[in-house]
Amino acid sequence: MSEFDFFVPRFTGKRFDNHSLPLDVLSDLATFEDFLFDVAKYQYRCNNPDSTRCPPNFWSGMGLTLSEVKEGSAKTVLKLATAASLLFPDIPALNYLKSARDAISMAIHAVEKNEPPTDHIPVHLLKHFEGFGKSLREKEAMELPLPGGTAVSHLTRETRKKLLLVSEQVKTYTENATVFGHVSEVDQKRESFEILTIFGNTVSGRIEEEHRMLLVDALRDFKSRLPVRIDGVGVFNRTGKLKELKSVTHMSVIDPLDISMRIAELKSLQAGWLDGVGESLDADGLDWLEDSLIAAFTNAPIPKLSPTEEGGVICEWIGPDSHFDVEINLLEHSGEWSLLNRSSGEYLEGLFDLDDAFAWRVIVQMSKQFKGRD
Repeated sequence: MSEFDFFVPRFTGKRFDNHSLPLDVLSDLATFEDFLFDVAKYQYRCNNPDSTRCPPNFWSGMGLTLSEVKEGSAKTVLKLATAASLLFPDIPALNYLKSARDAISMAIHAVEKNEPPTDHIPVHLLKHFEGFGKSLREKEAMELPLPGGTAVSHLTRETRKKLLLVSEQVKTYTENATVFGHVSEVDQKRESFEILTIFGNTVSGRIEEEHRMLLVDALRDFKSRLPVRIDGVGVFNRTGKLKELKSVTHMSVIDPLDISMRIAELKSLQAGWLDGVGESLDADGLDWLEDSLIAAFTNAPIPKLSPTEEGGVICEWIGPDSHFDVEINLLEHSGEWSLLNRSSGEYLEGLFDLDDAFAWRVIVQMSKQFKGRD
């Protein structure tokens, strides 16, 4: 039995900065083996049109194993085990697997260049991207080496979507999804539930036993407007609209001021959101703000977040006699703060450099005297 480095993708994004691999990504790598062999078998049949299948034991003893995760974001090494000796590298089955590996990477690269991926992989095999790349989140990528050099292709949520929707017959695709909203219906006879999302549309899902009581309790409290957060796999139409939840991995009742929920609402604002005026908010800036707020306010009152007409965000804390707010510039990472004591009439103001961790510690300390909501 021989082993050698066969497939070395690199994962980029914040989750991979510490050179580790989240468990959900392992499922992507597991599906790659089936993808690889299916493409290799297709190529064999194309080269041998008189054969309907590969010869017996053609792929015998061959398989992929995860060997290590190297530094450089998360660089994973998948080794190919083969019963054949590497002293004789010109093995037909091995050559087909190498060709299939390269074809998968070139198909991804093709959609990056707005070229047809079917020049490299037939349309019916693109279905494998349902599993391969499904765990990727926004601003994450899997870099796959391209043949003949140091260039790489980039599998992202966007390129994966394009690959899945190449065929016009494909009407939906699946992707990891997070839904914020209120439980509006629980049908225990049909084992289904509905969520009225923060954007006003309704999304349905199947009841799983571990979430049953939470759903029932949340429906009972619907009028109190306690929102829920649901993480799972969603079914999207071709325009990217979430139609339903295929499965749920996590569900919880959250604070009405939940930071991630409010950031999602702010991201949805289009230019002109304020009676025809009001700028849209910078998406990268909102991601930065979300990360900063979650890191800072784990044990402190959550602020109320509101958009400004100029495309900024106000973080606000209100107490019985005092008011504290920070108006944040998402592009410059700065914050103009003001503190008003209504009883004494005292008013203070200043400026924070929010790339400085000390500034966030000061904001947290100042916020602890407030409830963080009206």
